[in-house]
Amino acid sequence: MTSYKKIDLLDISLSNDYTIKNKKGILEIKSPIIMYKIDNCNLVLYINKHSGAHNLFLNICSYIDRLFKMQDIQCNNITNNTITVNVTPVSKFYDKNNKLLNIKDVQREGKIICSFVCLNGIFELKNFLLIN
Repeated sequence: MTSYKKIDLLDISLSNDYTIKNKKGILEIKSPIIMYKIDNCNLVLYINKHSGAHNLFLNICSYIDRLFKMQDIQCNNITNNTITVNVTPVSKFYDKNNKLLNIKDVQREGKIICSFVCLNGIFELKNFLLIN
């Protein structure tokens, strides 16, 4: 897992199997503290336009979107200052005490830190940690 703060855009590439990689392998991006809403099987992250950390995070995600679009791969991860991340069966959810939760027990909106990978133009959630 790599913090958004430590990602160098020059190290990001799209592999032949359509995964986003950095120097170390598949890139798993760790978000800043961010507001979210769970909508069906999607996690919607809300960008605060007045936050430098959020703007940096959005720029990295937008760059990744552009890499896929240059290869004519459909990407709809970013719209109107939101980033959509797909919740998968292997996504892990943790409460504020780092205890594993079932997605059914997670609040529908709040504040989190999360990590995700990008495969075939889709951001896929790996970890979800609730913040108070």
